[in-house]
Amino acid sequence: MSRVAGAVLVVHRLEFPLPVSYLCYAVWGACLARGDIEIFAEPLVYVTVLVNLLLMVGGLALNVAVDFETDRRHAGKDYLAGATLRLGRTRVLQLSIAETTVALVLAGLVAVWANHWPVVVFAGITALLHQLYNIDPFRLKRKVAGPFVFGAAMVPLPCLLAYSAFRADFAPALWPFLLGVCSLSVGRTIWWSVPDHAVDTATGFTTPAVRFGSAGALRMASLTVLVGTALLGWSLWWLYGPVWAAVGMAAHVIFLLRMTSSVYPRHMLKHTMPIVMLGDIALVVIPLIA
Repeated sequence: MSRVAGAVLVVHRLEFPLPVSYLCYAVWGACLARGDIEIFAEPLVYVTVLVNLLLMVGGLALNVAVDFETDRRHAGKDYLAGATLRLGRTRVLQLSIAETTVALVLAGLVAVWANHWPVVVFAGITALLHQLYNIDPFRLKRKVAGPFVFGAAMVPLPCLLAYSAFRADFAPALWPFLLGVCSLSVGRTIWWSVPDHAVDTATGFTTPAVRFGSAGALRMASLTVLVGTALLGWSLWWLYGPVWAAVGMAAHVIFLLRMTSSVYPRHMLKHTMPIVMLGDIALVVIPLIA
C-alpha cells in the first residue's frame, strides 16, 4: 500500500477493527426493519449503507483535520497528525466536505426511491452533529456534551436512517435498542477520551476526563456502558427472547469488564475494540436469523 493510500485510511479512522464496526452501524437499521437476509438482494440497502458510511468517514476526517495541532502533541495519536501532514490539512477538509455532500445527495435519492422522507432528516441531523462536534464556535468536542453528540452521530442516527429507508413505522422495541447502542457509543467515546486528559487540559478543553479526572471519566464510561448493555438486552429479549439477548449482550459485558485494563490508544484500538467489533457483528446477525 502506498504512503498516500495509507494516510487516507488513517485520516478516515479506517484502522482495523473500526471499519467493521462502521459497516455494522450502517446496516443495523435495515436488518432490524426487515429481519430477513433477503434484504441484501435489494439495491436500496447498498445505497443506504453507502450514505451512512460516507457520513461517518466524512465526520471522522473532519475531526482528524481539526485536531491536527492537538494530535501532534499526543504520543499515542501523533500518527494521525502525520497522516494529515502527508495529505495536507486542506485536502483532508476537502475530502470531508465532498464525502458529506455526496452522502446528503444520496440520502435524497434514497428518500425518493423508498418514498420515506425521514431518511433525509436523519442524514441532515447526522451531518449537523458532526459539524457541531468539530467546528468553532461550537466545537462540542471540547465540552462534556461532546461524547453524547459524537455517540449519537456515529451509531443511533445511522441506525434510524437505515431503518426509515425500509419501514415507515417505528416498532416500540426499537427505542430501547437505540437508547442502548447510543449509551454504548457514548460510554466508549468517554473511555476513548481518557488518554487525552493531559493534552485536553493543556488546551483548555472541558471533556469528561478533564472535568472529572481520568478515574472519574472511567467510572462515567463504565456506568454508561452498563446502562447501554442493559437497555440492549431488554430490547433483544423483547424482540427475540432471552437466549438471543444473552448472545447480543455477551461482547459488551466482556468489554465492560476489560475497559479499564489499558488506556493507551494503540492498545485500546488493537486489543479492546475487537471485542466491540464482535458485539457489533452479533447485532447484524441476530435480526437476520433469530
